[in-house]
Amino acid sequence: MIGRDTRLLKPLLFGLVLVVFVGMFLVPGEAPWPTRYARFGVPAFAYPGGDARNIQMAAHCARTAQPYLGDSACMAEASLFAGREPQMSVPMLNYPSWWVRAYAFFGDDSERFFMRFWHLNALLLVATVALCCWRYQQLALPFFLFSPVTLLTMERGNIEGITFFVTFVPLLLWPRVRVLHGLALGLAAALKVFPLFGAVAFLHRRLPFLDRPAGWGLLLSLPLIAVSLMELPEMVKVTQQAFKASYGFLTLQHAPFIEGHPKVAVLVTLAAVVLCLAVLWQRLRTPAVTDSVDADLSALSPADLTVLMVSAGIFVLTFLGFSNWAYRLIFLMPAALVVSRGRSATARQAFWGVLLVPWLALLPQGLNVLNLATFPLFVLMSLLLLRALRSVLSH
Repeated sequence: MIGRDTRLLKPLLFGLVLVVFVGMFLVPGEAPWPTRYARFGVPAFAYPGGDARNIQMAAHCARTAQPYLGDSACMAEASLFAGREPQMSVPMLNYPSWWVRAYAFFGDDSERFFMRFWHLNALLLVATVALCCWRYQQLALPFFLFSPVTLLTMERGNIEGITFFVTFVPLLLWPRVRVLHGLALGLAAALKVFPLFGAVAFLHRRLPFLDRPAGWGLLLSLPLIAVSLMELPEMVKVTQQAFKASYGFLTLQHAPFIEGHPKVAVLVTLAAVVLCLAVLWQRLRTPAVTDSVDADLSALSPADLTVLMVSAGIFVLTFLGFSNWAYRLIFLMPAALVVSRGRSATARQAFWGVLLVPWLALLPQGLNVLNLATFPLFVLMSLLLLRALRSVLSH
């Protein structure tokens, strides 16, 4: 009886966390919209789904035969939201046009339809976080679900929630169907481009240097990815960048006291790159570190190793190449959960780092501190990714 009670305890706690979360953030309540999120360090807009309003507006432009890509007059006018209080600010479209075509298909400009879209994005985000925690570490659920970066993704209505679902749910539910893994990652890349970095998990030592089944899946999605890649220059051009609530080497040019001083920004960025790579190199040359990490990785199943490499690959490569908003840190959660039971110091530091760093948002200037705290995470995840790649390519 005691054993049965123990087995029931975690599912009951799991269900309780989900019920409380849904009640606080997905069900209308008395607390004003911004207040719900401010308690967790999230600077919410006065209206829901601010990041996805450009999809709503672009769909309207598309159906009225007006341009919506680039510096669009239709997008700038934002006629759908004229006269609303508070006046909505609609960012230029920085998502692949697939989102616009899908939204426009329903032919509904109403706020009610938009909120259905917002709820879908939020529910798929919650479902993916819950599934990851259920698979690897159930007690981490409240920390990851109520995490400021999860809430920021949801509050903004940023479609990285749906992209997160498409990227990881097939890996978790069908761990042996490699062709589906490649196809899902390709579809996620068509939706947001950067998940393509997760393809490092499919690298192989022999021609064609990709796991064949996963490679076929990626190949099937290639036409969709190609369209998104062709639109990438326009998306990058209109995407805002900042240091606050962001991560990546390129964010340093927007740091306080550096922004507006390009030469200083270059020097600081180069110094940060050199420092991180030096620490990483030192760890890679320390047998006690690499041996313990290799022992953890060897204990993982092939499916779990794939989840780790997709997650870490996306984080490490976006850190190197892009200025990223903090909500993209949700893609780092699966890697942390996979190594949560590892015995090495690196695995423990990676797990606790990913778990706790987002909560720095609760501190004064916390969203600036959060950015700086992601640099040690970059070193830890780079180490895990490189040792995982070494393991995969040596077999």
